Amino acid sequence: MIIDGCRADLFEELNFDNSFDHYERVRSNASATPEWLQHTFNEHGDIVYISSNPMVSRHQPDAFHEMVEVWRDNLDPETSVVPPEAITEAALKAREEYPNKRLIVHYLQPHYPFIGYPDLNYTNMTYDDLGLDAKNHQHEDIASTWDALREGLVEKDETLEAYAENLKVVMEDVNSLLNQLDERVVVTSDHGNMYGGRSWPVPIRVFGHPRNLRLGELVTVPWGVDEGPRREIKNDSVSAESNATDETVSERLQGLGYLE
Repeated sequence: MIIDGCRADLFEELNFDNSFDHYERVRSNASATPEWLQHTFNEHGDIVYISSNPMVSRHQPDAFHEMVEVWRDNLDPETSVVPPEAITEAALKAREEYPNKRLIVHYLQPHYPFIGYPDLNYTNMTYDDLGLDAKNHQHEDIASTWDALREGLVEKDETLEAYAENLKVVMEDVNSLLNQLDERVVVTSDHGNMYGGRSWPVPIRVFGHPRNLRLGELVTVPWGVDEGPRREIKNDSVSAESNATDETVSERLQGLGYLE
């Protein structure tokens, strides 16, 4: 299972590491989802990918035996959120339909937007919308709470509280799914997040999860193992294909704070 954009230290701070048979920190091969997809997968006829993140449809549309694009029909248009229960339901259905395949269950949370914090939703915002003069700001756009934090528009404590709550919300569904699966399961993340820590060797402050940065906060992720029997896996042809248009993917990605 993938919980999107989860730092290992936050995972441990909330004591989720103690609920697994084995836990350790691992190093991700990327600091953002597109990189992670490109560096992790090629062609996998033994995998069914249950996706809440449109990045999978954009960057690896034909890498899997099957892809379940949960984000297409289960998005809350007001919050740009795919609720975790929709992913759990799709995963249980896929396990029944594909008993001899590996499942990758990609939850959107704790990635922004934050459930239950509408005041921190900066999707598709502009400086004009906020009554601000763009000339007084270093960056051109605001696409997420992390951008708003960078510009001093939100408080850091509230942002980190919302980030932590998003992790708590998704872990409720993760644990529910774990309890319904009789097999070995790994829970990890594609990348972490930064809230103003400095990069290296150029010491600029970094917010969110920019690509191509191998900073500890961005690539140190949790790795929790729930032991169980291993299924007999069958490797068939790669037949997955995204049903989403580029326009649809772009629109949904903007709702997650990605500017293209």
